[in-house]
Amino acid sequence: MQKRFWLKDEFIDEQASKISVYAQVVYMCMCRHSNRQGITFIGARKIAAKMGIHKDTVFKARKQLRVVGLVAHLKNKGWSVSAFRVVVPLSLLFRSFLPYVLIFLHSV
Repeated sequence: MQKRFWLKDEFIDEQASKISVYAQVVYMCMCRHSNRQGITFIGARKIAAKMGIHKDTVFKARKQLRVVGLVAHLKNKGWSVSAFRVVVPLSLLFRSFLPYVLIFLHSV
């Protein structure tokens, strides 16, 4: 069975233009390696090797992703490696549910 992952269209439409190309690549790799809760344990060296970029570039890109709110660094809870949570910004989340909210408000 082939493993697949997805990105919300809003990421490409709204968020991607606000971050560097390297941050986009790192974000996609982190999404690809995250579990159902959005947590990923993939390290900077592995991302660098998979994407063909330098590990220092990965560190800079992850910092940029944290600043814009696309990922959150999780505190170490006994893990031997750092963990990140891939975050869906509230603006993207709300936009996804907006049609349902409008239908609900209209029916009340």
